[in-house]
Amino acid sequence: LVDDKVDRPGVEVPQGTERTGTNRSRA
Repeated sequence: LVDDKVDRPGVEVPQGTERTGTNRSRA
């Protein structure tokens, strides 16, 4: 989840909860 915030602090923050599973797969 930390990597997403560093990559897109404006797009991953609000949708980070719904993309938790998708982001983890990429990382």
